[in-house]
Amino acid sequence: MSSPAANRYFNARILLLSYHKAFEKKLPTYERVKETDFSVTDVGIIPTDSEYILEQPCGEDFQHCDGIHFFGVDSGENWIDVCINKIEENLAIAWIFLKLHNGEEYRLPGGPDLRISYIDNESLFSACGLQIRCLSPLRKWRISFNGLLQQCSGEKDNENATDLVHVKFSFVWLSMSLARESNFDFNPKDLARSFAGASNDISFPDLNCFHEFQNKYEQWGHLMGTICLKGKEDNLYLWSCRTRILNNPLWCEDISFSKFYMYFKVGYPIKVETTSVKNFIFNFLVAGGKGCSLALLTELSKAEPSFQVPKGFVITTAAFDNHIKENKAIIFAIQRLIDVSGEKASGDPKDECAKCMEEFQSLKMSDSLKNEIQDVLLSLYDSLENVRFSVRSSAIGEDGEDLSAAGQMLTVLGVRGINNIIDAIIKCWSSKFGFEAVQYARQNGQSIKTSMAVIVQEMVPSEVSGVMFTVDPVTGDPSRPYITANYGLGETVVSSLAEPDTFILQRNSDNSVSINEKIIGTKKTQIYMNAEDGTEQKTLSCENLATCLNDEWTIKVGSVGILVERCFCAPRDIEWALHKNKLYLLQARPITTLHTETDFELIHDQDTPFKSENEFWTRANTGEVFLGATSPLGISLVVGGMDIHGHRGHIMRERLPVDQFCPYFLHVLPVTHRQVTISMIDTLYRSNQKKITTFQRAFEVGLFGRAVGTEEMHQAGVKRYGYMSKSKQLMIFTFLFLFSYRVPKQIKKFSKKIREYRLPVHTFTNVANTWKGLHSQMLFYNDVTVVHGMATYMSSFFNLLVIHALAKGKDEWDSDLYCDFATVLSSCTGVESADVPESLQELAQVIAKYHGTTFSSLTDEMAYNALLNDKGPPGKLFKEFLEKHGHRCIKEFDVYSVSWGMKPKDLIPILQNLVSSPNILNIQSKKELSVEEVLSKLNNPVSGSKKRLLKLILPWSREAVRQREQTKSLVIKTVDWLRQTCNRLGKLMVECGRLPDKELIFFLTLDEIKEVIETRRPGLVSKAMRRSRLHSKLDKLQFPEIILGIPKAIEEDDEDVSKYSSTFSLTGIPVCQGKIKGVARVVTNLNEARTIQNGDILITHSTDIGWTPYFPMLSGVVTVLGGLISHGAVVAREYGLPCVVGVQKAMSAFKSGDIVILDGTKGIIYKVNSEDSETNEL
Repeated sequence: MSSPAANRYFNARILLLSYHKAFEKKLPTYERVKETDFSVTDVGIIPTDSEYILEQPCGEDFQHCDGIHFFGVDSGENWIDVCINKIEENLAIAWIFLKLHNGEEYRLPGGPDLRISYIDNESLFSACGLQIRCLSPLRKWRISFNGLLQQCSGEKDNENATDLVHVKFSFVWLSMSLARESNFDFNPKDLARSFAGASNDISFPDLNCFHEFQNKYEQWGHLMGTICLKGKEDNLYLWSCRTRILNNPLWCEDISFSKFYMYFKVGYPIKVETTSVKNFIFNFLVAGGKGCSLALLTELSKAEPSFQVPKGFVITTAAFDNHIKENKAIIFAIQRLIDVSGEKASGDPKDECAKCMEEFQSLKMSDSLKNEIQDVLLSLYDSLENVRFSVRSSAIGEDGEDLSAAGQMLTVLGVRGINNIIDAIIKCWSSKFGFEAVQYARQNGQSIKTSMAVIVQEMVPSEVSGVMFTVDPVTGDPSRPYITANYGLGETVVSSLAEPDTFILQRNSDNSVSINEKIIGTKKTQIYMNAEDGTEQKTLSCENLATCLNDEWTIKVGSVGILVERCFCAPRDIEWALHKNKLYLLQARPITTLHTETDFELIHDQDTPFKSENEFWTRANTGEVFLGATSPLGISLVVGGMDIHGHRGHIMRERLPVDQFCPYFLHVLPVTHRQVTISMIDTLYRSNQKKITTFQRAFEVGLFGRAVGTEEMHQAGVKRYGYMSKSKQLMIFTFLFLFSYRVPKQIKKFSKKIREYRLPVHTFTNVANTWKGLHSQMLFYNDVTVVHGMATYMSSFFNLLVIHALAKGKDEWDSDLYCDFATVLSSCTGVESADVPESLQELAQVIAKYHGTTFSSLTDEMAYNALLNDKGPPGKLFKEFLEKHGHRCIKEFDVYSVSWGMKPKDLIPILQNLVSSPNILNIQSKKELSVEEVLSKLNNPVSGSKKRLLKLILPWSREAVRQREQTKSLVIKTVDWLRQTCNRLGKLMVECGRLPDKELIFFLTLDEIKEVIETRRPGLVSKAMRRSRLHSKLDKLQFPEIILGIPKAIEEDDEDVSKYSSTFSLTGIPVCQGKIKGVARVVTNLNEARTIQNGDILITHSTDIGWTPYFPMLSGVVTVLGGLISHGAVVAREYGLPCVVGVQKAMSAFKSGDIVILDGTKGIIYKVNSEDSETNEL
């Protein structure tokens, strides 16, 4: 028993702890899930703004520490532990521990106490090659690493292990639980009792300190991803827990930190107040990306004598903006370009770009700005006649972490004299509206109107120039930095005008470098500054006999590159030049492709985490309703909304507490590979008894057409949900019975609303009100979904009663029973879904009667116009059909599909086939059988009480089927409204430059659309493009009827090229990984590029900036010339296209129309027989 002293203030502590618990809740609560009036955020369909703020790095709100930690493990002894925790301004702790099933262990060099430099990023945690980004608050995160880990195998001393191995992994973390707050989810009384029994008396400030220390929350989830190690790639599925640490004070051995006070264990308090003022260094909005990085390099060069940065200055974005404001002709030309590019006005974007550039170049710079530029130049140089300059763009967003825009705008080299400098600046400004730059901006969802700075920098007349990647530019391996070099200016290297020398370095554990391999290039072209103004190009003859860079300078360039990388806290692409034995750095930009999403991530980033290895999912039913793959927006909007309200229904029917509602993952309709399934454990085996019940068997028959349940499934359900009590069973059946009287009224209510409602597309005039309109339609869709769910439950309930009567007490159900049950179900008439083919048949009969079979010989366009202009019965019936069933279509639950009402011509081939049928005029309508007639057709006749029961419930069962199909049609009608609104939103997002193609909206989730609208994050647009390219592949996947454990498609393995006959292959240099099969398009020059079709694999001699607009259409790229930093390689990596360069004889070996397989990982392109390829998809 504790002493009185220990119990001092016990009750007061309880009150204080209870106070903290009541008022410090940070995570969302869903108190309104049982109400009828709520918003999309009230039930978690879309995260709230506060959730986004909570999950993102603290940034300027940083006080103590700000971190994120993930741990994941599977039953095969694979596990991973990663963490980034910011502990001070520009200082963080990071660790990675990785253990594989083969016993190998790896860790981040330096151990868990490693302190590293840290640069704040508002959207992700990043350190040591590790990136952790929140993709959707409390729902989805991404973890990626591309760097070196220290191998610590069992026989080695972990402390002394020195083997560094390149490891690349990327995981999607998917939530499968609510988040639990350490500061909230506790019992105040128990904690107060624990404090009362502590050896030292704990004061009230200590309780406050305790709460600050517990300022974190944890959440269970699933890590799905790939790990590439020693040339081998494996997929991992790990059960995981994550911890988000928020402004948590550090607790050390002898002291504890609170917000303003520090307490030594002896009890003496010291008040500590500090103020931190950040040094203002740069502003991207003023100097642009390139200008800011050059400013940082200049500051670094002052402390590091190993390199210099040429003198120069930045003409800020304000000058660019003022130049536009002062010229109305330019303003008009830019707005015209925006309207044409956004498809708001007709015209050729290329012509409008040319007009914009002409307007820029026809107008002079203001005298005030010209004088200011001259004054700055004269302050740097006594005379301008002997100094040559480069004038380069530095647009906002250029050379950023997500977007490089390299080479999209003009660079003018070798400029001499103030007048030429001014002309070059104006040309540089005008290049912002060049066709290539505009297309690049549009294809990445960026505004055409973003501002632009210009850099005026002294030229270095270099003897040797080149580019250094501080990591392998293809794999991201930090142990293999690359240097490319050529004589003269570096333009020959960056523009692929010559084949440069390549030096592959070896980075050692102490960050020193050595030369690993030299590849001598031909170096036949050199660019140098001419005597007057500008540059000249000359051809060399014998320079390919030796490297242009000796070993000493190769090591120096490599060492400086590693230094720059460490200072920028991330790998860099560095342009350098040598002149008179001095090294100059001209640019250091981020390498934007090191953390590109893998295809595995894009395929699985909307998957539902499976809760155990004994998870049972099925494509029965959903394989028909959600045929093939569903679009990402369809999953987020339609499937997500349906599942949330299915989960909400469980909460309400079973009268569970509100705190068990979790909208962070799909409960009832899990998704894998973009294909929708049903969770058997969370539906059929949620309500269990000692044995599998007749009710469960009836559900199985409804889904599968037979009983499929096993004792393993039953026990899995029991383990998760236990046995349902009799009282709960009674409560649920009572709920269903009472609701059966409400369903008809609800159907009538919503049918009337839908008939009277007219989609207000005309009011959707901008992105903001269309996005808001989509929210309101989502709520209406969810209301209708609830009614459909209850109608489905009612139909299943009556099916149970029917099959129970037909079974006549038998435990084993045979084929005769299933046949009888099918007979009963097929006897129902007046079902709305069946009305679609019936109406089509009726329409076809009328067309055949009035137009004859000649209708079938018309073109689609002619046949459609014939019906549209027909004033008789065929035209009337056609319009009535569209009025009644225009919201239907193939894959009608997917908003990506096009409904018949949106594209009536899709009906023409169907009608033509029906009209040409010889029996079209003799088709008879189905008649409903009486109950007695149905009973007389049964294989196993019933009698007595079972017959009386069937006579009683059969009419109810038929009506329940009609109601189920009627409500399904209502749901699809609301889905069609969502579809039309999404199409409208996509069109408006194209008009304002946030999307290059309106169809891309269907390959974004709701969260991502919100982010694109608010931030224009370019990575999301490229992600949508890649998803759209993967969609057809996922649409063809087939799965087992019942999926046990990790979902795996049937015959999902990579295609074996050896099975093709008469094939050959050519080898080149892999510059962007991936594997794709498609149609080859051999193009000899840019003029022939118009022949490119969507999905083609381009084979050409080389590419330059003019090819950029065609890249979104391609699925792969092959070039005869090129290297790691050639235009084709750079752009292909940004779009995630498999790309192989340096494929000799490719232009002559292949022809357009060949079926080829491009392996961007192995650097091989295969030709395969078209006959074989038709039945063997990749």
